[in-house]
Amino acid sequence: MELTRRRVLGRGATALGIGAFAGCLSEPGDETDGSGSDDVTGYAAFFPLWDWTNEVVGEVGSFEDPVDAGQLGHGWSPEGDLVRTVAETDAFVYFDSPEFTWAQDIAAQLEAEADGTDVAVIDALAGVSEEQFLSFSGDDHGHDHDDHDDHDDHDDHGDADHENDSHDDHDDHDDHDHEGEGDHDGESHSVETVELHTSSGEVTANWHGDHWDGGIPSVPVDGSITLEVALEADGEELSLEDDESAHLEARVPDDASTDVLELHVDGQTVELRGREEGHTRLVFELRRESEPVWDSSADPLRVEVAADAGSGMTAFHDPHVWLDPVLAADVVHAIADGLAEVAPDDADTFEANGEAYAERLAEVDEQFRALVDEADLEVAVLAGHDSFRYLERRYGFELHSPVGVSPEESPSPGEIAETIELVDERGIDTILYDPFEVPEGEVPPLAETIVEDSQATETAPLTPVGGTMAVWNERGWGWVEQMEDLNLPSLRAALKAE
Repeated sequence: MELTRRRVLGRGATALGIGAFAGCLSEPGDETDGSGSDDVTGYAAFFPLWDWTNEVVGEVGSFEDPVDAGQLGHGWSPEGDLVRTVAETDAFVYFDSPEFTWAQDIAAQLEAEADGTDVAVIDALAGVSEEQFLSFSGDDHGHDHDDHDDHDDHDDHGDADHENDSHDDHDDHDDHDHEGEGDHDGESHSVETVELHTSSGEVTANWHGDHWDGGIPSVPVDGSITLEVALEADGEELSLEDDESAHLEARVPDDASTDVLELHVDGQTVELRGREEGHTRLVFELRRESEPVWDSSADPLRVEVAADAGSGMTAFHDPHVWLDPVLAADVVHAIADGLAEVAPDDADTFEANGEAYAERLAEVDEQFRALVDEADLEVAVLAGHDSFRYLERRYGFELHSPVGVSPEESPSPGEIAETIELVDERGIDTILYDPFEVPEGEVPPLAETIVEDSQATETAPLTPVGGTMAVWNERGWGWVEQMEDLNLPSLRAALKAE
């Protein structure tokens, strides 16, 4: 894919720089390069949506991505007045998912100011049906490898991010249920895991080092929902009933509305009562002897209070659908449909461009299927956080990771040892890693450690395609190129399909 000059410029803009740059963009009503159509401008919330939206809009418009190269769209926060900048364009394409709270906030503000702006808000997830989503709680991991019996001993580590609501399956955690609790004596302990559980026991949000995966279900007006906060410190489940020196707090940050929600905290239970329709944000904080031990202020959770919110709760849906080329085609068609409402005269162009790009996605799908058919292995090792569950489900391979639910925390020596044992048992030669977890061009120490202490000899990057790198921009890589030139070769080596 050859990027146009406008697309290359759009890739490198910071959120603060966007405001100045936006004035250089063609305004709605300006003629494009002799096409006779009005130029459609807008923002797409992160790299895949930016790439796909520009593929769909083609020569009749241009969209920008506010997220810098080297960063991912989830857990990201814009700088400057991005809402005002977006409001000066025609459309905002985003995922209505709690992993992109900042984008949800922008969409809500744009919709609230609908009378003062003509910007269209396009939820690209509208193209994905409820049945196609994976549950955050891991109910549908999609693996059924009969020949992986000897790998079962590793499931509590490799699937920690997928089954973190099933504590009964974690024998090593059960050993700590009654040991060490209340034995802290006021010492400061590192909080490693924080999960929000619904009243039915489902995990609705999970803290990942500096951001949340998941979100909070809508709160009904004049009604309430209850969340249980599960914490783990130093490898042990933390009970605030047994540790009287520690207590949990929940608060609305200073820059969010305090009118829509009422909070009640009792031990590790938080009740959210809806006052009036609207949205706000929520920060959790653990304090010990009045000193903060952990808080989530780096990524406040968005809370929606709605008159039609149901009292029942559902598990959070994993939003990483952009990794699955089949579901990606559904997202692309949703973008085309949304743009057709923005610029009806160009609807045929958007549809044709979407269909043409869907054919490229189908080619990627075929390459994945051929890879798995040729592979000698059904399991690979990823030295990092597994964001690839949609690929795993679609094509029937498995990624094992020694990293637990928080990629910011180092895995234990035991978890690393079990991973090394798996590598040697399966004859795995190549260890995969996420290039976004380290500075560009570097390899994570965990991947190097596994190679040094096992029979593996190589490392290879596996990108979650949630962002881009400066060097990839220089090569003109879009979503397809990241898959074809990086992920497919890396998986081919890791699964021995060469």
